[in-house]
Amino acid sequence: MLKKQSAGLVLWGAILFVAWNALLLLFFWTHAAPGRPPSDSAFDDDPASLTQEVTHLAQDAEVELERQRWLLQQIREHHALWSQRWRVPTVAPPAWPRVPVTPPPDVIPILVIACDRSNVGRCLDKLLHYRPSAEHFPIIVSQNCGHEETAQVIASYGSAVMHIRQPDLSNIAVQPDHRKFQRYYKIARQYRWALGQIFHEFKFPAAVVVEDDLEVAPDFFEYFQATYPLLRDDPSLWVYCLQLPAPLSLP
Repeated sequence: MLKKQSAGLVLWGAILFVAWNALLLLFFWTHAAPGRPPSDSAFDDDPASLTQEVTHLAQDAEVELERQRWLLQQIREHHALWSQRWRVPTVAPPAWPRVPVTPPPDVIPILVIACDRSNVGRCLDKLLHYRPSAEHFPIIVSQNCGHEETAQVIASYGSAVMHIRQPDLSNIAVQPDHRKFQRYYKIARQYRWALGQIFHEFKFPAAVVVEDDLEVAPDFFEYFQATYPLLRDDPSLWVYCLQLPAPLSLP
């Protein structure tokens, strides 16, 4: 809007400038200067008078031209002043304050390693009781040994827990002097399979491993929820796991 008004003022100034010059030329050609003979016959009788008249006209034209230049300069200066006066200052839009975005909490499954303890329900009851969110702390029970009574106890919790079973229950070939450690070899195999399910099959970034005879304290979930970001975000930490020993838990 302001640009259109400024352009209009310049256009009208130019028109007035041209019209004024045209009127002046018309005036010079149709009127004789004061003190000079008005008739053309005098120019024919006296060539010196003609030269003098032309000289006077040239001088008058030069004076008028200087005046027109001054007027044009005034128009330009006034146009610049009007442009500055009516120019709308450019105001930057207000910067909205940045609201810190809190990332959603990570999903950390609780992996319960079970075998043939039918009292696994005590462990599961404590976990379900103190768990702050089923969405962020799913409970997965990995059972080895094929103990049916323990399997029935786990199944009684329904959708509250996920029950997965070690498919390979065969004996592990070991050296003769290690046969007495067959149980520990099977436990190691179960850990490997269960953690493989957690990280490769279910694609979880981390897990909390709990054995089936452990009853957790009220601050169990709070502890791992607070310390897991340190393990995840600090590359200087050389540890790969967090441990919750009994002396750090609530009575």
